[in-house]
Amino acid sequence: NNLFGIKADGRWEGRRVGLNTLEYEGGLPAPVRAQFRAYDSLADGVADYVRFLKDNPRYRAALEAGGDAGAYAGELQAAGYATDPRY
Repeated sequence: NNLFGIKADGRWEGRRVGLNTLEYEGGLPAPVRAQFRAYDSLADGVADYVRFLKDNPRYRAALEAGGDAGAYAGELQAAGYATDPRY
């Protein structure tokens, strides 16, 4: 139910699941095992995604992009949401 791939870092107090994923370092993909947030429902996952973005000032520009999906995605990438350079 984690549609947005939010990782479970040390601040996360909920359930987690370990998964194999690719992280990009220096533009090159590297396989890693990472902990991701686990949710009971899709609604819980979407609600946490919204909280995650609102609670992190680095995503302010993405949220201010309004209804422009391309600008929103570009601002997420610029803020470091994903390591994939083609995100």
